[in-house]
Amino acid sequence: MPVLNGIPLNGVEFQQAIYRRDSGLILINKQGEIGEPDAENYIKWVGKYLYYFDILFDQQNLNSEKYQSVNGKTKLMLVLAGSPEPDVFQRKYPINCCHYTHSLNDFYQIPD
Repeated sequence: MPVLNGIPLNGVEFQQAIYRRDSGLILINKQGEIGEPDAENYIKWVGKYLYYFDILFDQQNLNSEKYQSVNGKTKLMLVLAGSPEPDVFQRKYPINCCHYTHSLNDFYQIPD
């Protein structure tokens, strides 16, 4: 879990902290704080994946084969304004299950 000055970060905040090279950024796993060399390696690896974010509409049934859908789509994808809406993942896997948004408020809604 990325934490900045004692506050857990969401994906977008983590991306911003990496970009700004915030000195208070630490990573924590179930054993505690990750050491600097391992944290640097992880940040170097994960940084390139923190651009598009997607989430299932239904987070209650993560092990289900049938997910809740909205107009036939099961995920919401956050896309930076002005960036293309991706339709393929890793040049191989079609993305045909997402509604797209540019709104952080839509993507990071407070749970009911």
